[in-house]
Amino acid sequence: MLGFACMGASCGFERSLLPRMAVQIFNETKASTRLHFVATFGLAKALANAMSGSLADTLGRKPVLILGCLVGLPVMPYVIVANSWSGVTLMNVLFGLSQGLLGSSLFFLLIDLMGPRRRGIAVGMGESTIYVSTAIVNVLAGRLASVYGFRPVPFYVATSISVLGLLSTIPLQDTLDQVRAEQTESERINRKKYARLLSTQPSKLDEERIDTPNCTDRSRLDTTNCGIGETYGSVDESYVSPWRMSTHTLDTTDKEAVKENDGDMETQPMTAFSFATSCYVSTSRRDQRTSSGPLRSVKMLKSPETSLSSLLLKNRSYVALCFGGMSLNFKDGFCWGSFPVFFKHEHGLSDVRTDWLIAIYPLCWGSAQAFTGALSDRFGRKSFLVAGVGCCAVSMVIYVLPSYCWGVAAGSKHFHVWVAADVLLGFGTALAYPALQAGAADEVDPAYRGLALGFYRFSRDMGYVLGAIVCGPLTDAIGYEDTFLVNGTVLCLAFILLLVFYSDDQSEQTFEFSTATDATFKPSPFAAGKSRILTAGISDSW
Repeated sequence: MLGFACMGASCGFERSLLPRMAVQIFNETKASTRLHFVATFGLAKALANAMSGSLADTLGRKPVLILGCLVGLPVMPYVIVANSWSGVTLMNVLFGLSQGLLGSSLFFLLIDLMGPRRRGIAVGMGESTIYVSTAIVNVLAGRLASVYGFRPVPFYVATSISVLGLLSTIPLQDTLDQVRAEQTESERINRKKYARLLSTQPSKLDEERIDTPNCTDRSRLDTTNCGIGETYGSVDESYVSPWRMSTHTLDTTDKEAVKENDGDMETQPMTAFSFATSCYVSTSRRDQRTSSGPLRSVKMLKSPETSLSSLLLKNRSYVALCFGGMSLNFKDGFCWGSFPVFFKHEHGLSDVRTDWLIAIYPLCWGSAQAFTGALSDRFGRKSFLVAGVGCCAVSMVIYVLPSYCWGVAAGSKHFHVWVAADVLLGFGTALAYPALQAGAADEVDPAYRGLALGFYRFSRDMGYVLGAIVCGPLTDAIGYEDTFLVNGTVLCLAFILLLVFYSDDQSEQTFEFSTATDATFKPSPFAAGKSRILTAGISDSW
């Protein structure tokens, strides 16, 4: 938790001071130029997240954490002596790399420690600590700057916090051994589920040819009315099952049966388990044959680690989560670079009011996440995701109400409207943020968690880059108010995608058939996170 706090505090100094320094010290009046530091930060952080996943899975969580601390140490001292905004922008690359490595490794450690049933709690605790500390330091940094100036005192404090974060890594222990134990347990449970599935009587449909395709009465599958024969023992020996065919091509070293005779399952051949868990199998439709013919095409594809990203992108829930995370950071990148200038220079608010408006948003965000992550574990992710993104979209409209309804000159008289928008934006982000990351963890096996979460965090933090690149020129062209509405449109699109495509049903089936002879069998290393049971021969679950 101390590591999360130090990470958030460092970010608080940047959020509070750098946008105002760009205007008052470096004389950068264009929003497109000011937001360059957000773009370099976001790109570096996104790349660090993408790398940190595979590094954490191979080298361990703690080495990546220490690397992140070391990379970020020179940033704050450099800002003290910087004489150009371009130099600050380039140095922010190191800050983004540091934040990406730190954030990913800390969340991996916490998720590993909390276990699969409390991922939402883990993410909520981490995010809450980060953004509460960011909010507190926002106010503290503003007060230090008003008393001592922008440099050097505030950045001396920031450097001390970075050193404290590095020291906090000393007592930490790595969790790779715990991840391997969790993966072993996950494989044992899945082996048990698949073996039980294949041992049930309906799995014998695979051994027989179904001659009548139009039978929909599943309660009568053991009768001649469904074209199977008088009993299940009546088998067309000329028909070679695709399940049988596929097992001859499996490369396995274990020739023994699955021996888990604990009363819950029958002994199963190793070939059934290998077929169900080791391969990606696509049994395509029968080459335009009649519906009464047997399945013909069986394609065997291994699912190595190198194919992780491409397979995850076929998961609609995962893609919706990635876009949702990107949309939240899209608006956050704009708010980060624009709030200080929008409130102080566009609407003439005092330094104190500006500091509070900058702080209220992350304060509500951070404090609410302490509860929303745990609640998403209990009540499901989707309602939190949809409600959170919807609240953020509405808040973007509220920010522009004073300008559209009362004019820019009257903005200082409607401070309470922006406070309400800050609260709604922070609360909405808190609803969605931990549920997004916990939902991404739900989609994958423990062995692939680091890489998959790193990919999610990469796509999420690319929102900073897109927000800075798109919103900077837009602000110069159409003004702050209309750019707020553009952010609201992006959030509305994320709202629709999550509502339509994301599913958090823990027993969701990914195996569907329109007829008894149309099949798609796709067990992958990413199904175990949701415990999806793959069924054969029937159009929905038994």
